[in-house]
Amino acid sequence: MSEFSVVHAEFMEAFEEEERTAASATVTAARHGVSLAQSMRESWESGGVWFWHSIMSTNAMFSLFTHHICPRFLANRLLFKEEKLISSFWSEDADKTVEGKVQEYERYKEKLESLFKLESR
Repeated sequence: MSEFSVVHAEFMEAFEEEERTAASATVTAARHGVSLAQSMRESWESGGVWFWHSIMSTNAMFSLFTHHICPRFLANRLLFKEEKLISSFWSEDADKTVEGKVQEYERYKEKLESLFKLESR
């Protein structure tokens, strides 16, 4: 991560310089009073970037939550009951979704097994 941090810092310096000198950035900042570079820096420094990335990526959410968000707020890994509670916020009827995915996985395994049995004959 340290190599990434160096590259990230270089990028942010260049981005901030561009924002200061670009006429369009001046207009945007004047209109909204918001510096995109400052927002990006604050999100990175606070760790908020991991939250926003997790909600933008369905397959990265668990990993980002476990490795970047939880360690900042919890001393240890989540327990199963906590994971179950959090999973209820993934979508409405999360339990039904999980049940459907488990059934879908079981059907997939059965079909895969039958294909391998046919191929081995």
